[in-house]
Amino acid sequence: VLGAKIIKMPKFTIADFPKKSPPLSSIELIQSLEDSVELGYVQKGLDGHIVELKTEKGLTQLLQDHITKMYKNDYKENGSVMLWIMEDLRIAERTTFSKSLAFAKIKITSYIAGNDDQYRKLVEIDSVYVMEAGSDVTPWHGTHIEDAFRTVLHRSMKAANNISADEKPL
Repeated sequence: VLGAKIIKMPKFTIADFPKKSPPLSSIELIQSLEDSVELGYVQKGLDGHIVELKTEKGLTQLLQDHITKMYKNDYKENGSVMLWIMEDLRIAERTTFSKSLAFAKIKITSYIAGNDDQYRKLVEIDSVYVMEAGSDVTPWHGTHIEDAFRTVLHRSMKAANNISADEKPL
């Protein structure tokens, strides 16, 4: 393995905050990955040699900054804190004669803070995102992560709305 490539998140985010959602003051991310430096392996150059995929400023900071960028305009000062724990993020690429494939395996569990400062588990997503193209697929890895963020937020908000009245954290 020679060299590295830096993962880039999408510049123009699609936040898509669900309507009729419980108010949130923030979404905080904690990652508990086995390895948060080497996220996987991708191809680089005309010869398609394999390089490590890394981040420029640390994975936790990269992801937290992107979550904030996506959702800060929807936060409410008196809302609850939502916590996302990322337990798995693995990225790979495969190129054949006619196509390139991008893969991202992402596992995130979400929790919401209640009035008693206890966190209640909402949902867990454990998904593989795949994208096929005729050319370089490395730019799609950030999009896969953003897609996972939207999925976990939508499912979390639905679960938070379904918490019974006596457990209502808001």
